Amino acid sequence: MKENKDVITCNNRGLLVPNKTGGNTKKFIPWNLVQKTKVDKGIYKCSADDAECWHVRKEVNHEKLDRIYMTERDALKAVDMLLIKNGREPQYILKKK
Repeated sequence: MKENKDVITCNNRGLLVPNKTGGNTKKFIPWNLVQKTKVDKGIYKCSADDAECWHVRKEVNHEKLDRIYMTERDALKAVDMLLIKNGREPQYILKKK
């Protein structure tokens, strides 16, 4: 399986971001060096160097969502999908007007 080199990934120790200067394909940034800004309950905007991503940590009816998204829209849409899947009204992107 071919790895996408432009995607930010995470683990319990930190973020792996694409390295633009060369050498290794990914650069490790520990969580304590990542600036986290709370967007909403369980949704955080993570900024480190030139990388920017959104970290979603939500639980609805004991179903957990813990992922990194490249855009804020994708993160909010994933939360809405989790809410819909568990029989609740969406709050962000997919809500009715």
